[in-house]
Amino acid sequence: MSLQAIDYSKERISGGQPITIADKVANLDAVTDEIMREWSVYFQERERARFMINQINSTKQRTVLIDRYINGCTWEKVAELVGCSRQNIHNLHKRAIKNFDAIYKKVAII
Repeated sequence: MSLQAIDYSKERISGGQPITIADKVANLDAVTDEIMREWSVYFQERERARFMINQINSTKQRTVLIDRYINGCTWEKVAELVGCSRQNIHNLHKRAIKNFDAIYKKVAII
């Protein structure tokens, strides 16, 4: 093995068409459009979930589900907002999920 310099006298091999700034902008636009479509679906599903959560009778259960899943709060923050201990929040969450599941099944049939 030995170290050698690059031989620049040989013919240059090209790898295809060079990418112009217009191509880069077009690619960026395509990626942006795809991201916007994904966000649109995400927002529609979030509003659908909020609609079903709002059909739960218990205010505390609605608050737990909305703050945890729609607003993305931590369990500690949810417990603080509802005014319960962390253990009580988990029990309340279990009941809320059961109620949500019943509503989800009714809505899925329609």
